[in-house]
Amino acid sequence: MNDDDIEKRLKTAAENGNKAFAEKLIFTKYPMTGAKAGDIRRLANEIAKEPGGYFDTARLDTYEHILLYGLALAAAKLPLNKTLGYLEPLTALFDNWGHVDTVISAFAKRFSRPVENAAALEFFKKTADRGGEFEVRCLVIFLMDCRFNDTAQAVESLNITADLEQGRYYVDMAIAWALSVALVYHYDAALGFLTRRAFSKFVHNKAIQKARESFRITPERKEHLNSLKIK
Repeated sequence: MNDDDIEKRLKTAAENGNKAFAEKLIFTKYPMTGAKAGDIRRLANEIAKEPGGYFDTARLDTYEHILLYGLALAAAKLPLNKTLGYLEPLTALFDNWGHVDTVISAFAKRFSRPVENAAALEFFKKTADRGGEFEVRCLVIFLMDCRFNDTAQAVESLNITADLEQGRYYVDMAIAWALSVALVYHYDAALGFLTRRAFSKFVHNKAIQKARESFRITPERKEHLNSLKIK
């Protein structure tokens, strides 16, 4: 698929999208067309089958072009070192939760594999060390999506998030989300982070709120969680 074909497909996707809705949902410096994520994902899967030189020459100047690149990279069967090599500069472009959550979650199946999980963890730690709000969010989403498969990894991951600087909205919301998910699947272990108040008041209470909204948590546990809110 050549550049012209990609642009035509994105134009068609934009015509079927909702620009006004997208701009209200996601705040970004990049121009947006409002193309639906499903249409972009289908195009990304096609590109990934025969990427050619796409990852070296692709446009990265709109919200949709960045999203397309990330999803195509996740779908492409490239060696890990090449994948991370392309992913590193891409994460530096992220300035919104839509890019982070959609792209990083697309790698969940691959990066959950033990053979690649450790390398991916080091990669995302280094990404977070660059200090950008959405680069730190990349680490948290990775931990939640790829290292909550067993209790030991979940605890290790929560300890990593507890050491992150808090106070930035999109970082805090990601940590609260991760903690709430841990409460669903590793309740007893995650509960310890609440009882010892390992997180800021905002993260602590937001995680409780999100966990209590889950149908997977029993009413009894929800009542106990409510009693742990920081006033």
